[in-house]
Amino acid sequence: MRDARAISRIRPARRLLTTHSGRVLLLSIVFVLALSWLSSLPVRGDGMLWYGQLQKPFFTPPSWSFGVVWPILYVLMTVAAWLVWRKRHSEEVGTALIVFVLQLSINLVWSYLFFGLRSPVLGFGWILVLLPLAVLTYSLFRQHSRAASLLLLPYLAWTSFALLLAGSIWRLN
Repeated sequence: MRDARAISRIRPARRLLTTHSGRVLLLSIVFVLALSWLSSLPVRGDGMLWYGQLQKPFFTPPSWSFGVVWPILYVLMTVAAWLVWRKRHSEEVGTALIVFVLQLSINLVWSYLFFGLRSPVLGFGWILVLLPLAVLTYSLFRQHSRAASLLLLPYLAWTSFALLLAGSIWRLN
């Protein structure tokens, strides 16, 4: 009986991937994860050596946690955008998705500023631009899908924490 319930939960997921909407979701996740990998390039090698030498506040998470948290956040953001995209025939969805793409682009550039240019002040300033756009994205997504807006909450929390962390690193260095 338990196996039958587990299998019945898998079937809708399989059906989703055979629909146009499901393929859009899958391709979007792959695309956003590929972009996030590109944005992580400045962190690798010299970027991490430089970061290791910086003075950091006591609440700095271990370096490995960023590589775990960000892919999860990117997938959650992509699913949220997909939920809004599915309502593309309603008013103002285009605006919500444009703001999403704008804030995602700004997010992806951050590592090049902070790690690539080795500039905590630029990293901090960039998050000051990013966070209001992320909040606006949340607000616009909320108008179209409660689930989409809820999926953005971990991203908003982490980005708020990143603002505090980047500001502290700037101040300490």
